Amino acid sequence: MGDLATATREELIAIIEALAARVAELEEENRRLRGGGGKDVPAWVKPNRPKQEKGERKRRGQAFVRRREQPTRFTSMQWSAARSAGGDSAGAGSTAAIR
Repeated sequence: MGDLATATREELIAIIEALAARVAELEEENRRLRGGGGKDVPAWVKPNRPKQEKGERKRRGQAFVRRREQPTRFTSMQWSAARSAGGDSAGAGSTAAIR
């Protein structure tokens, strides 16, 4: 393309025709890439399955859980004197249930 300011009328018409052809090519490519044409799906692609409605889940007739057992013994523990020196919890005990 030459200088558009000095081009003759015939040269300008040729430029316009070339640009119009290029625009048509790009519009066709754009239509094809955006999915306007038919899509070729590979053979290994499975079609989408329709959504299935989920029903109410089946409840068990009896629960299978471990029940709390009675402790076999109670152990009384005291805080050590070194740990509680200076604190007001000296001599405070706690009870632990052991199975």
